[in-house]
Amino acid sequence: MYGSILSYGQYRYLKQAAALVLIALLLYLSSSPGEAPNGGTWQGYTLGGISAALILFLLWFGIRKRQYHCTETTLFRWVSAHVYLGISLPVVVTLHCGFQFGWNVHTLAYGLMVFVVLSGFYGLYAYLVYPEALTANRCGISRREMITTIARLDDTCLALAENLGAEAHHKVLREVVETRLGGTLWQQIIMGASLPVLPLFQWKFAGNFVASEQAGLNVKDQSAEYFLRRYLQESQNKVEIQRVVELLKVLNERQFMVSRVQRDIRYHAFMKCWLLLHVPISCALLAAVMVHVISVFFYW
Repeated sequence: MYGSILSYGQYRYLKQAAALVLIALLLYLSSSPGEAPNGGTWQGYTLGGISAALILFLLWFGIRKRQYHCTETTLFRWVSAHVYLGISLPVVVTLHCGFQFGWNVHTLAYGLMVFVVLSGFYGLYAYLVYPEALTANRCGISRREMITTIARLDDTCLALAENLGAEAHHKVLREVVETRLGGTLWQQIIMGASLPVLPLFQWKFAGNFVASEQAGLNVKDQSAEYFLRRYLQESQNKVEIQRVVELLKVLNERQFMVSRVQRDIRYHAFMKCWLLLHVPISCALLAAVMVHVISVFFYW
């Protein structure tokens, strides 16, 4: 995918973007010797028109990628053009304004444009890196299948813990009930506890967990693994030792699967972050450009 986007057509759009920047630079340098370059000269208006056309073209990509019936141009071609022309946009706009900035709507539009381009760099990184990471993390299974596997391992853990006493069962039960994923976008990124991993299965364990808490079994704030390793060190019964080893093995398998689901959610959250930044700011940029154009032609 990386090669398809950035090297499409033997770097066709990189060459076109470089040619566009060169033309913009020549227009900027063609200003009269006694006149400082600015957006009010014919060169400035020309560069402003090119900038506006670029912005409209770049924004159109958001519509084009949802036109699934359109087959005249490939999506890779559009993305390649979007990337390279988007990189050239700050250069053209800077030459258009002649490096003149102030506390006004024109500079606001410029700032929004810079922010959109910078967020676009993050979007390019996200969609080149995270889909591949998602595929590697899933190993051919879906998130639903991973969650189903966690549910099966929960049942196995609790069944094994029943043979090790009430406190061991409670420790495992607490780990099952308190394992959480999801939440707000920020919590998905840092994996803060918010939503249960298995909302469809937890009802089976919640009643037993509350009963154990009320019975005062949660006397120490220890993880199930820590408790079982201490149990393993103190036990002299070979049968119990075998049960603890088997339970630890299943708990480790469960934790590995939970970590995979966490990474899956985190990768999706990183990609969603970009859309929540890039799309609204792009719309704000379009509005600011419209205000900029109207103010220049009617009030300047």
